[in-house]
Order: sequence, then structure tokens, then C-alpha cells
Amino acid sequence: MAPNSESDPLQDVEIVEPAVEGPSQVLLEKGSEAGVVESSWSWLVCFAAFVILLIIGGINNSSALVYTQLLERYNKDRSDTAWVTSLASSLAHTFSILATYLCQAFGCRRIALASGVLCASALVCSAYSPSLKLLYLSYGVVFGLGSCLGLISSLLVIPQYFGQRLGLAVALSQLGSPVGVLVISSLMRYLFRTVGYRVTMVALACAQLLVVAGGITFRPVSTLESDKTIEQPVKPKATRSRTMSVFKNMRFVIWLFSLFIFIPALLIPVVHLIRLAQDRGVSVYNSSFLLYFIAITSAVTRPIMGRLSDWCPSGRVLIIQVALILMSLANILVPQAASFASLSVYACAYGTFDGCLWTMMYTITFDIVGKDQFPTAVGWLLFLISFPEVAGPPLAGWIFDVSKSYSVAFYISGGIMTFSAVVMLPLHSKLACLRENGAIQEKEQILEISPVSRDLAS
Repeated sequence: MAPNSESDPLQDVEIVEPAVEGPSQVLLEKGSEAGVVESSWSWLVCFAAFVILLIIGGINNSSALVYTQLLERYNKDRSDTAWVTSLASSLAHTFSILATYLCQAFGCRRIALASGVLCASALVCSAYSPSLKLLYLSYGVVFGLGSCLGLISSLLVIPQYFGQRLGLAVALSQLGSPVGVLVISSLMRYLFRTVGYRVTMVALACAQLLVVAGGITFRPVSTLESDKTIEQPVKPKATRSRTMSVFKNMRFVIWLFSLFIFIPALLIPVVHLIRLAQDRGVSVYNSSFLLYFIAITSAVTRPIMGRLSDWCPSGRVLIIQVALILMSLANILVPQAASFASLSVYACAYGTFDGCLWTMMYTITFDIVGKDQFPTAVGWLLFLISFPEVAGPPLAGWIFDVSKSYSVAFYISGGIMTFSAVVMLPLHSKLACLRENGAIQEKEQILEISPVSRDLAS
């Protein structure tokens, strides 16, 4: 009788298999964080997120080209024309709270599809807009909202498919933005020169088909906590009750505050670098390459930092603190640069630190708040840092107007970065414990699937 009793649980394991919808499963597996089994479909989703960010991020980051075309086409004041692209860029983050709520309520797949449709419609309407005021609505508001939906859905879908390699997956997907700067801006510059504004905008609208195609891959992922898929709507009341609870986590508040004061300092060098190079005798043509150096080194750094964060997850905060200190030192030294070569070294260093920041920002947020509150936390994070993003360039201009020196702006930027690194010190004490406890809780939930799995785990 003993042998039969020992063999029964094994037979039950073969027979009792919970139905799992979608390409990825949530099972107890050694070496898998948050119980997520990473499959080939997971990497397809990562590539789709990369493509979405490449298209949407590339268009948003090429707003200067659109601005120039609008000035020539409508012949309006520079300040009135600048509002079109400024609205689109700022609303891409300002709508982040709404976007995260929609992703939780309707799923990342539907929201990504809606993003492609909205962006395509906005670009077609902008191509045939008879007035600049209509562009405020079509390009500024509608395209800004569509961009936000695409950016947020591409970000929130990654933790649903990745656990052990979450840092690398986030880095590879976020690589779309800097690559988009190089690819989309070059394409737009060529199309504007050869076929004109209207055809270019229609071509960009057609490119949104890639966003729709990428959104289709965001298939529902089953969880063990409920035998339902993530794509099923969440009750709005339950979602609203969790919206503000993330601020009860003091480590998230500290992390958010450090980013809030750091973002304006990050933008100051970008605003003044070209003018600083020209004042040092660098030609206008050569000085424009400095921004390309930043984009290229940022793109190369992101997957490296993502893989490093997976190897040493407990050291993510330390990595970003070291990057801030080194960037601060670079900002203090760059006013002494007197040649194109030295400024190029600074641009490459800046791009490296920039890639480190944007790679670690989301994974550290995930570590602090956990999987359940990650969408809400990201929504608030992107919403709140949108204000210092908008304030960064005017702040840089005000510093120069007051001091009449680019050196002062770089010194202030370096000091703020150092202060931000110091603010992050309290995050070290319990961050590793939070990750460990989160993993333990996930495993305990997984063990509750059946008495058979509980017996096997013991």
C-alpha cells in the first residue's frame, strides 16, 4: 500500500493541470522571479514594445523638425507655433495616470491598439489641417494622448512576461526611444525635403500600423491568484482605491522626490551643450554631432545596464547613485573643455549616464512598490516628472540670463545631481529585503494552487 500512496501525488500532477491562456504561464519554477516563465513569446512582446517606442518616441523626439515645417507652412508667431509640439510632448507624460488606469481596466493589448488608431488619426488630420489652431487639438492633444497610451502600455506589459530577466527586457524595450531619434528623425528630414509636409505626415500615420501590429502581440497572461486573465476589466472603484495608496510607501516617495529634483538638472546640459561648443570655436555642423553621440551611447548603454541590474538586483540603487556622482563630476569639468574632442568625450559620458538612468528608473520602481502597485506607481512617476521636464529648458535659460555664463548652469546641474544621489541613501536599507519578501509572497501564493503542489513543495 505504501508504494501506491507515494505514487498517487505524481499521478495527480500529470492529471491536474490548470488551464492557462496566453503564451506565458505563472508557475513555481526555480530561478524564476515573480513566478513568471519567460518564453519565446516574451521576447516577441519585448521586440513589439521596442518597435512601438521606436515609432512613437522617434516622432515625439523629432518635434523640432515638425516645428520648423509648421513655421514655414502656417507663417505664424514662433511662440504660437511652438505650442503644437510642446503640447504633444508634455501630454505624452501628463496623461500617464489615465493611461495606467485604462491599462488596468481594459488590458495593455486594447490600449496599445487604441494608441495606434489615435496616433494615425491625429497625424492624418494634422496633414490636412487648414489652420494652426486645429493642430492644437489634432497633433497637440490627440497625438499626445495616443503617444501616452502607447508608451505606458509598452512599459506595463513587460513585467507581465518577464521575471528573472526583467531588467534586460525593460532596457531592450526602452532602447526604442534613442534608436527612434536616429532612425525616425533621419527619415522625417529626408521626407520633408523630398515630398513635403503633407505626404510626410500621412507616411507617419501609415507607420502606426506597426504600433497596431505590436499591440496585437500583447496577449493576455494568466495568473494563479485568480483564474482570470489580466485583460478582464478591473472594477473602477477598486482601481481608484489603490491610486493614492502608493504614496503610503515612504521609499517610493523618497525615490519620486529624488527624480523630481534631478530631472531639471538632467536637461540643463542638453540645452546649453551646443551653444557651449560654438562658444569654444566648434563649427555649427560639428557641434550638432554632440547630440548624436549622446543618443548613440545612451542606446548602447541601456542593454548593458539592464543585464548588469539582473546580475546584481540589490545594487540597482547604488549603480544609479554612482552614475549620478560621475555625471555631476563631468558637468563640473565640462566648462573647462576647449576642443571638439573633449566635448565629444563629455557627450559620450553624458549618454552613458542617461542610458543608465532610464534603464534603472523603472526596475527600481518595480523593486520598491512590487508588481501589484507598479502600474499606479509608474503613472504617478511619469505624471509628476513631466512638470520638471517642462521646467528644465526655461530654468536653463533663466540661469544663463542671470549669470551670463554657461559654466554656472553646468555647476548648478552637477550640484543638484549630487544632492539627488544623497537623497537616495535611505533606499539602500530595505530594498533588498523588499525584493526577497516579494518573492516569498509570490511563492506562497503559487503554493496555494492545490494540495498536490503544496505536498511537492514540502
